[in-house]
Amino acid sequence: MEELDRDRIPELTFHNWNSSFKKAFQRWAIGQGDAALIITAGKAIQYDQPLELAYGGQNGFRRYQHDFNRWQKFTESKRTILAKLLSKLSREILSKVESHTNYDEALVNADLLTIWQITEQVAVGRGAISMYQIAVRLLKLKQSGEYTEYANAFKDLANDLLAQGDAENVLNAILNALFIVGLNQEEFKDKLNPRIWSCQLSYTLTPSLRD
Repeated sequence: MEELDRDRIPELTFHNWNSSFKKAFQRWAIGQGDAALIITAGKAIQYDQPLELAYGGQNGFRRYQHDFNRWQKFTESKRTILAKLLSKLSREILSKVESHTNYDEALVNADLLTIWQITEQVAVGRGAISMYQIAVRLLKLKQSGEYTEYANAFKDLANDLLAQGDAENVLNAILNALFIVGLNQEEFKDKLNPRIWSCQLSYTLTPSLRD
């Protein structure tokens, strides 16, 4: 069962980006100011720090103060959301996020959009291997404890699989996963790609069923 802090945000794992984390985090971020639009709309929003010398004429200083306060609040909002995001990553997710080639530069620049996108990429994954992994884990999932735990785990995996691509790609992944699960793993281990998954399947195969 997911643990929630007082802001009702679960810790991000490899299994709950779509089912619970993303929406919960976005709801919390909306209360933190305009910078929430960066992750709710998925757009780069930037306010440049105003320079007092650029504000001349009547009411120039007043306009400068207004724009400076707006910039300051936006900057604080962005840094608050970024700090919260990093604090809610599981150890495994955080390690992969920090090892991303664009992470260090994004952190220095407080680039919330880039770090949000890196986090999603790490948590959900993209591409054929990731899709097969999720499909196989979904097909091997069995209830071993409370019903609600099984139902939540199934929903997490199903949402992550659907987020991988269009209907044809998802169907192909399921068909390939069915093929993989049905194989004699010991017999075909020399032809399979070594990979350890949390579902304890030690090998995967990505055959083309159309060949």
